[in-house]
Amino acid sequence: MHCLIVDDDPLICDLLEHFAEETSYITSADIVNDGIQAIKFVNEKSFDLVFLDLELPKMTGQEVLEQLPKELPVIMITSRQDFALDSYNYHVKDYLLKPVKFARFYQAVKKVVGEKSVKEGKQEKLQQEEIFIKDGHDIVKINTEDIKFIESESNYVKFHLESGKKIMSLLSMKKLEDAMPDSFVRIHRSFMINTHRIDKIETSAVIIGERSLPISASYRDGLLKKLNLLN
Repeated sequence: MHCLIVDDDPLICDLLEHFAEETSYITSADIVNDGIQAIKFVNEKSFDLVFLDLELPKMTGQEVLEQLPKELPVIMITSRQDFALDSYNYHVKDYLLKPVKFARFYQAVKKVVGEKSVKEGKQEKLQQEEIFIKDGHDIVKINTEDIKFIESESNYVKFHLESGKKIMSLLSMKKLEDAMPDSFVRIHRSFMINTHRIDKIETSAVIIGERSLPISASYRDGLLKKLNLLN
């Protein structure tokens, strides 16, 4: 992460920069000494995290806070314990009381990293829930959880949906395999399945609804690994 340290005390800036270097989460840090500089830097550069002192010259930390993008995580640096309650009305993720200790600094940074990972994971999942495919002259949106399995037919693939509907599209199975969510796995040169739709696995076939789909020997280990069944 690239962070911005905003404090008018050079000793605090040096300390926070040193702490940042000691973590594996922060890769680089810029330092400014007043609120006007802080806003200028945020508008000109991209930051993943801001350490913001409450008492600053020219603009208070709270005034700076009101000018920052709402999606930008902020950790407040303050000697005022009462500010912590007000800060949560903004986009402050945590606060550090002076004198700042490394253990508390690390805990606050780790909290931001955790929230960022969860948010990115949710965004990735959301992106994977729907795909757009060409169906003749139309482009159709499909919820991936509605797909039971995908069948290859020459240069086309056929999507078998939970509703019973089938959609044909001019796609290669390989290209599709790379684009599908992790819940999908290839079991045969002609079949890819949604593991959430499996009813039963037999020695050489997967049962999904009333269909029995063949498992190729070369794909069997991949299926078992996907399901955490490989010894």
